[in-house]
Amino acid sequence: MESGRVITSKIYGELGRFAATRRPNLYRSPSGRVLVLGEGALGGKGEGTAYLDRNAGKGKYKVPRQSLVICDDYFGIPAGNARIKRLDPQKVADLSEILQEAGFPARLAIRSSSVLEDQPGHSAAGRFLTKYRDSEARYTDLVSDLLEVLNSNYDHPALIFQRSLGVTEAPPLPVIIQELVASEFTYAPRHFFPLLSGIINTASPGMIKIATVPGLGSAAVGGKGLLHIFDPSLLLLKERGVIPNFIDVLHNGLDFKYNSEGRAHEIITKSSPHLQRRLARIALRLQKRIGSPLDIEWALNQEGDKPYLLQVRPLTPKGNLPRPNISAERTLLSTREVVGQAAHTFTHICIIDFPGLLGYPSEQLLKKMVSYPDSILICRIWVTQTAPQVLSRLLPYAASLIVLDSAQYDHAGGVSTGIDHVALFAADEKKVILYSGVEAGFLEQIQRGARLIDKAGQVHRGKLTDVLKIYKLSEPLTIAGSDEDGWGMIYRGGTPPRRPRE
Repeated sequence: MESGRVITSKIYGELGRFAATRRPNLYRSPSGRVLVLGEGALGGKGEGTAYLDRNAGKGKYKVPRQSLVICDDYFGIPAGNARIKRLDPQKVADLSEILQEAGFPARLAIRSSSVLEDQPGHSAAGRFLTKYRDSEARYTDLVSDLLEVLNSNYDHPALIFQRSLGVTEAPPLPVIIQELVASEFTYAPRHFFPLLSGIINTASPGMIKIATVPGLGSAAVGGKGLLHIFDPSLLLLKERGVIPNFIDVLHNGLDFKYNSEGRAHEIITKSSPHLQRRLARIALRLQKRIGSPLDIEWALNQEGDKPYLLQVRPLTPKGNLPRPNISAERTLLSTREVVGQAAHTFTHICIIDFPGLLGYPSEQLLKKMVSYPDSILICRIWVTQTAPQVLSRLLPYAASLIVLDSAQYDHAGGVSTGIDHVALFAADEKKVILYSGVEAGFLEQIQRGARLIDKAGQVHRGKLTDVLKIYKLSEPLTIAGSDEDGWGMIYRGGTPPRRPRE
């Protein structure tokens, strides 16, 4: 009888027989590129890593040369919500030996792989942590990095996500340790990063959306770079976006923003749109094999090289959501600036005021918002290039967002694409972001008859400033919208629009 472990997935099917190694509970994939440590679950990213590895020869793409999936049973962490203070020293020592024996490079990415994330309908993008390591890192840093990633399972964004699924005790977190796709370039010595990276999303009917940034992909998640949209025949439908002046790089073990002095623009425009069209073709092939729309993280290490696929997650397909016939008297806000697709009835509003350079929302503000899970967040903010990072931090804490642009930029002219990137996964989690440059009349209407029930401040330049106010509405309201159909509304009453029958 052949030894080893046959790994299967509800989403991807059989992932292959992983051969036993001389170490107990350590298994190697048929390609030799993926190691699995433990007998438990691989988690969403772990299963996706194994699937991409199994199909790398067929898909015209590359995968990292070495990945180690640490299963949820390896560290012996029970289900619960208590943070982890220490790891078994012998387990960590064994792990370190495995990395050395397998020849893992010094530059690594340590990623979460929750059994709840990267599933259709709940991708949990941005809820868990990724840490990077380079040649300056020490053994003690490995323990620290592992603890940070494992404890992101108990941070507020992750716990809120888990509770939205009816899970009250966080399941133990699998982890992936993976070769970091990165190079050192002559114009940036001792800084490591891929030439380009980004996200592919195929959830929209008849569209493949590809976000592209220079350097590490964290900038794409934060809303920077170019967005290319192709149809299934690979015809380029649209190209828009904001190319950042910096490149996200790894320097001395830290994610660092390197001033590219114009190189970021040169790197992206030189490759566009032929690289993105190539990625769209790969995504369509994978989507056909898996049988559902996909969200894929990718990177290009060197010019002319094959792109790397780093992660894959299935998505719920988006359909059409017709605009309801609501009278003008009942309509509080109507806009064509919409990201995502959802409809929610709500009885509370959280108004967060972030004009100017106030910074990022504090933990105190986020904890306060957790107490009102049915609330809609109205965010008054200057919609500039930094706005997407603020919105991506806020999005997990509200059913949906309304963005009131205090600066009143030409949103359709390019700044909005950052919000597009943040919310490539918004529809999958049944959230919608509405944008409007109009605020005074709308705020007066929505607050009419509402009762202030809570508030919170944040220290800025040594002064405590009221930033968050929470109101109980006098009547239920509905927020609804669809970026596929180009409409978004807030109206009186609690009857969300219905999707047409298939």
